[in-house]
Amino acid sequence: MAEALVLERIKQLSLREIDLPQDLGPGDVRIRTEVVGICGSDVHYYLHGRIGPFVVREPMVLGHEAAGIVVEVGTEVADLKAGDRVCVEPGVPDFSSRAARLGLYNLDPSLSFWATPPIHGCLTPEVVHPANLCFKLPHNVTAAQGAMVEPLAVCIQAATKAQISPGDKAVVLGAGPIGLMQALAALASGCSEVFIFDPLDNKLALAARYDGVTPLYSRNGPPAEQISDATLGWGADVVFECSGASAAFRGIADLLRPGGVSWHRRSAAAWRYTCCRRHANRSGCGGYRQPSGQRDHPADNLSLCQCLRPRDQPAGQWPNQFGPAHHRHILVCRQHSGF
Repeated sequence: MAEALVLERIKQLSLREIDLPQDLGPGDVRIRTEVVGICGSDVHYYLHGRIGPFVVREPMVLGHEAAGIVVEVGTEVADLKAGDRVCVEPGVPDFSSRAARLGLYNLDPSLSFWATPPIHGCLTPEVVHPANLCFKLPHNVTAAQGAMVEPLAVCIQAATKAQISPGDKAVVLGAGPIGLMQALAALASGCSEVFIFDPLDNKLALAARYDGVTPLYSRNGPPAEQISDATLGWGADVVFECSGASAAFRGIADLLRPGGVSWHRRSAAAWRYTCCRRHANRSGCGGYRQPSGQRDHPADNLSLCQCLRPRDQPAGQWPNQFGPAHHRHILVCRQHSGF
């Protein structure tokens, strides 16, 4: 039995012992969790008990954004050892499936994902996970930053699939942690400027601290008008919808240039005609995968210390605005005495 943070039912959490899978297979590692991020999905399960077809029908351990220290390795594990600091890819596919053999293992219908019913999450002192889904953290990346590699990887996947060209201009709708990371991922992928909109000015104040990110304030008029002025009437090359709010889709196509690309997490029909008229591409991104034949992970390809820290933030410190729950993403650090 292991102690864990358990969602018993809607709006009821408890810290208690629960039976979790702890058997170490030959290709597995045992990890002592150090930091676990609280995702918007965790909050949604807590408040509503379901996300789409995934319904919490029995007690479930929350958490899927993890970083920790390897304490034990299976007999067939060769590239990790006890003491290694790692971040974890929380989705476990069947690597022999058709999707995996096509290089699309993240789209495997049988994929199991931490803290997605009925699979338990990682808000517990120790977890067992396949070694090939655990990645060493560089020495300059903290455990807190390592826990954010998982959501950052989703943003990098979206930026990669958007096929950003050098000098492109992007718009991000929603300035929570996902929106901020999406803006930074777009800049790292070649955008010359990223505009970001949110109805809450305090979120935009944080976004304004990053070079290359321009906030769009409601007081200055509709976002489409501001983008039209900034691009001389042409529009943005790519739009990333990161709020999940239905209202964000009203007029979203008016932000795009002809032939522009929109990435989002929720379907909406009201603006399809305009997208078709503009020959705009509309796609979604709900996860990520490692490039085929490549063992690298976003933690290896980006310096998170440089990417995620505002220009005026001292090294090793995090802006306070990343913490409050109203940003939909907070970090929970596990102390040695417990959670």
